Amino acid sequence: MRDSNEIDREVGSWLISTKWLPPRHHLSVIRRSRLINVLDNGIQHDLTVITAPAGFGKTTLLSQWRQRLLAKNVKVAWLTLDEYDSDLNNLLCYIIFSLISSGLDLGRLEMLAEQGLSDTSPRSCLGLLLAKISELDESVVLILDDYHRIKAPEIDQFMDRLLDNMPDNFHLVINSREKPGFDLTKIRSFGQLQEFGPQELRFDTVEMKEVIGLDLSDEQYSRLLEKTEGWPVTIQLASQFIALGENKEQVLDSFSGKTSHLADYLSAQIMNKCPEVVQEFLIKTSVLERVNDNLAYAICGIEGGFDQLEDAGSINALFVPLDEEKKWFRYHHLFSEFLKELLHKRYLNEIPSLHLKASKWFEADNNLNEAVRHACLAGDYDLAAQLIENAGGWELILYGGIGYIRNLLHHIPDEQFADYPRLQVARAYYFQKKGEIREARNYIEFARCNPKLRAEAYRENLPAFHRDFDVVEVLQNTYEDDFVANNLVTLTQRIKKLDPEDGISPGVLFCSLSLSMMANGKFDEGLKFIQEGIRSMRQANSVLGLNYCYVHLGQFSLYQGHLRQAEAYFREAQNMADENFGSDSGLKYIADVSLFSLRDWRGEGGDDMTQVMIALDHIEEFDGWFEIYISAYEMILVRACRERKKSLIVELRDRCQRVVSERSIERLSVFVQCCDLMVATLEENRPDAERILYQMQGSLKWDRGQSDPMSWRPLQYMGKAAALWYMKIEDFTAARALLVNMEECCREVKATCFLLNILIMRAELEFRQNNMARASDFLFEAAALAWPENIIRPFTENDNIVPLVAAAYAVRRQKNVDRLALNFLQECAAQARKMKKVSLLHQELLSSREMEVLMELQGGLSNKEIARALEMTEHTVKFHLKNIFVKLDVDKRAKAIIVARQKGLLG
Repeated sequence: MRDSNEIDREVGSWLISTKWLPPRHHLSVIRRSRLINVLDNGIQHDLTVITAPAGFGKTTLLSQWRQRLLAKNVKVAWLTLDEYDSDLNNLLCYIIFSLISSGLDLGRLEMLAEQGLSDTSPRSCLGLLLAKISELDESVVLILDDYHRIKAPEIDQFMDRLLDNMPDNFHLVINSREKPGFDLTKIRSFGQLQEFGPQELRFDTVEMKEVIGLDLSDEQYSRLLEKTEGWPVTIQLASQFIALGENKEQVLDSFSGKTSHLADYLSAQIMNKCPEVVQEFLIKTSVLERVNDNLAYAICGIEGGFDQLEDAGSINALFVPLDEEKKWFRYHHLFSEFLKELLHKRYLNEIPSLHLKASKWFEADNNLNEAVRHACLAGDYDLAAQLIENAGGWELILYGGIGYIRNLLHHIPDEQFADYPRLQVARAYYFQKKGEIREARNYIEFARCNPKLRAEAYRENLPAFHRDFDVVEVLQNTYEDDFVANNLVTLTQRIKKLDPEDGISPGVLFCSLSLSMMANGKFDEGLKFIQEGIRSMRQANSVLGLNYCYVHLGQFSLYQGHLRQAEAYFREAQNMADENFGSDSGLKYIADVSLFSLRDWRGEGGDDMTQVMIALDHIEEFDGWFEIYISAYEMILVRACRERKKSLIVELRDRCQRVVSERSIERLSVFVQCCDLMVATLEENRPDAERILYQMQGSLKWDRGQSDPMSWRPLQYMGKAAALWYMKIEDFTAARALLVNMEECCREVKATCFLLNILIMRAELEFRQNNMARASDFLFEAAALAWPENIIRPFTENDNIVPLVAAAYAVRRQKNVDRLALNFLQECAAQARKMKKVSLLHQELLSSREMEVLMELQGGLSNKEIARALEMTEHTVKFHLKNIFVKLDVDKRAKAIIVARQKGLLG
């Protein structure tokens, strides 16, 4: 398997220097001043679209305009697109590289792009990119050349999002042979679109005379303009063709204005004047998108091919240097298409061998993606599969990122995967990381049942397959929260079968074992496994794997009430993710959610939940598991209940249900019922509450020997909601029995944070029955556990904490009081008073940021305009608007203004 340094070099390798410079033209060109002036005037718009068939001088025009802008110190990024850019992650990476090449400092976005946007959503990356551009004091122009070569609806959708959020100092130019697939109607209606078509790009007589530069009569020029219809490339080639003829009148008469015929005819005339060796060189290298001397020699065995092309006269007009050093070239698109036709006529049987030679060259050059692509073009899928498997298979994600493995697997047709069980496993892991858990389960099951596994010819591959399959299936079970399948015996046996030199596989299995122990409330055993996982990940040099280990360690510490230790682990994970994968990576969001939850336990969460919701959106869409989801959901539920926001609880319930449906996480389905029970409690809806309690009675008991060991965690949120209901209806006997059982559970599994919730609720229960001594005992025990780590939330979320603290102190006033515990309780009571006031205020008024959005809304601004005015993303504006609508109990913008005025929020 190749090491991570090789992978990293390849992810951002050979194409980087060839895509963001406009081609250098060898044909004589004229300066198209009239069109350049129009382009200058259009820079104030968001978008310029140039659409015309090949040969209309689109790229030449934009190259000239680019030089003019550079002379004015405008930052101009140029990106020539090809079929590989149909992958959204690839496209984003190259856009970032092109902007950096233009002189922009994009900070950590450069590191993200070098890692192929591993574990980062395109939406998050786009938001960060546009925010960076909007911070600049200068104009930025991005030119996307050859957009027609992209055939992907997701790219068009991405362009729509880009155009919806364009900063004022950013201008986008699209150059295409075809009309782009994204929505031009909307941006045209806003007056933000400038368009060029064939009619605008045609040469007029003056320009044609300047290009041709021959002694022709006005009548001859008119005839030529009529035949060529002003098509620039036709005129350029015609000038060479006419110059070679002795009888110009005869040449003009035989000249055809049919564009496809003309292109083929002129190309053939040029080719016929080339030596045979040059023709062979051109035709055989046409299998390549880009070519240099070494690669060309490997393909056709002709040395110095480009030197011979330079000597072949006008032929040099049809190949384009792609870098300043003139090492990499491509052929003019029209000429390339013509060459490929000749290739199929002259060397049809050699085409597979040409691709195989290319594959071998790229493999030696450490360009796995191109090696695999050419192997597939040769129809040698065995070779393509072998290349991927030898490089690491599914493990490539842990080194090169999800985009890397996606590009490799994309070259192989769907119907071919059945022949390669290990690639089916890699595909399953790819879908796991994408968050498409059900699709991933399908692929892992396809691999399990693959008949190839029983074939004699596959026998020597079985050990590698079983290793891959075992690890990825364990990961699948982990994402599905199925720790019955990931039991201790099974995983231990699988680890023993692994190669001692294999660090990644045992590291993954140890992490899954630790999560299994966490789910079963066996923290000490889980900590031992995670330490083994850390050793394995370090052995394999997997920063990604280490990142996950630190998140798991932090979760263990948090559950046990060791908040300082948990914070250290979470911050280490957060810093590692930020440094190695970028501020918008999936791992960064996971670490962020973990830290948000920890700070909330300390009562430090603050009122603005925007960042929490952004992080939660990402992990719900991509990479997350039960412990991460429940940390965020509990935090949101506590706040919604404190503010008596039934609508927020319902919204939380719905988003949790979506995750349950998409990921089959059974323990989260209990949280869905928990939300329903909290709504019933707020509404005092006894029928609904009793129905839910009856349905969930299995989740409301704990017995290590009898009940599901994984039920300890759902019991904490469902049991808490049930106890609150029982106290609401003053069924103190049922409340006490439930809380006693929950307390036994927490003490057995050593879940200190949740034990605090129960002790405080037991104190309230005794307080409401006038058992002040018992109430005081419970409250002071909770305080003694909480104050060393400053765990405040369980105290401040209790509605009766203020009188409870006063009563407990009155009882203990005559005894030796734990002064530290008492001081802590008094601080909690003071904070609870403050939070109560803020909570009441929030039930009526909006936050300062929401008020700012409301003020702009009153001015009739769109979401995009509000985002610009307040320097926030449009996504954040939508989030604030949703909160405003909930708080004002409206569903439309106009109604929000009316109600806000009625409440005196707006003048």
